[in-house]
Amino acid sequence: MHDGLRREDLGLLAQEPGGGSKATGLAPGERALMLAVLEDGIRCFLGMVHYDRTNPQILARQAEYWLRLDDWESPFSFNNICEALGLDFAVTRATILGWQNASKEVLESHIRLLHIEAAGNGRTGG
Repeated sequence: MHDGLRREDLGLLAQEPGGGSKATGLAPGERALMLAVLEDGIRCFLGMVHYDRTNPQILARQAEYWLRLDDWESPFSFNNICEALGLDFAVTRATILGWQNASKEVLESHIRLLHIEAAGNGRTGG
């Protein structure tokens, strides 16, 4: 993988007792939507997106608030999205917060790997 980073380096997979991955019952469209929200939130937090009518610094602060908020009520809260995607929300949060000073190339690699990890958690069968 890019810059020597492997999927295992992220360590974001939520583990069930006994070491298995947390299974979720999301339909493919729901999984894709949750993953898109997570990726957009990460990109906003890291200043990697610019929308014409939105100040990037305000967008980054709003995304950081969403990322740090310990919310289990909103269906699209960071915690609930991570849980639905089979990611450990606390580890994922800490990992993303640690990405703030990385180069754009490394960030793209990290986000790609997170996408692979989250997309793969809902697969059934072998």
